[in-house]
Amino acid sequence: MNAPAQQKPGFGALWKNKMQTGSQPHYRGEIVLRDDYKAGETVRISCWIKETRQGDKFLSLAENDKNYQKVKEDVEVTSSYSARRKASEDDDLPF
Repeated sequence: MNAPAQQKPGFGALWKNKMQTGSQPHYRGEIVLRDDYKAGETVRISCWIKETRQGDKFLSLAENDKNYQKVKEDVEVTSSYSARRKASEDDDLPF
């Protein structure tokens, strides 16, 4: 297995197990999760087939959690609303 670069939270990779025999897995790797999960909780992932500079193919993984996207969007909306509200409050000042 190739030594992959350090993964960012929410990303990972699977590499072909070149020593695979019998019941051993065909691919092995890691994903660095963004959040803590409880046993039995489902984590959605996305996968792409990529190739290293040396020509070795591997599967690139990304944590695809809709709740994380929703929280991120809510924070951005709240931040922009607060900024607009502050700007409009400043316009009402008599000086």
